[in-house]
Amino acid sequence: MNITLRPTMPILAGEHISFSLPGFVMEGANVSAWFKLAELPLDAGNSTNDDTTTLDYAGNASQWVRAEGKWSSDASTLTISLPALVPAARTFLISIPEEAGLTLPVDGIRANETALTAACDASFGAVNLTPNPETRSPKP
Repeated sequence: MNITLRPTMPILAGEHISFSLPGFVMEGANVSAWFKLAELPLDAGNSTNDDTTTLDYAGNASQWVRAEGKWSSDASTLTISLPALVPAARTFLISIPEEAGLTLPVDGIRANETALTAACDASFGAVNLTPNPETRSPKP
């Protein structure tokens, strides 16, 4: 499962994002996920060539890093500890690998499902559970 988010305020390394995922099932409580800041073009759109090199916020080549999390079966909530700073208005990605064992609801997920929510304990301002504005199912 891949999740893409864009916070309005910075989120510091070690702060948590929780996803309410009703109907999802997972064996075990510990989750190893992957985290990555979205890539920025090297020249931030000012390039006239085909340079596809990208940089992360710190000027390093963007790469996936491990992000640890916990699954609560009782609340159907996945909580991920962010391994790096996410600047305000910077898109980032979280990927939960298939090996983690997170299973979709038996009836699937409807487009724009409002029961799927996210919350954050960011020190710059907590975000309460808010509906995901757009939910897409993978193409078959």
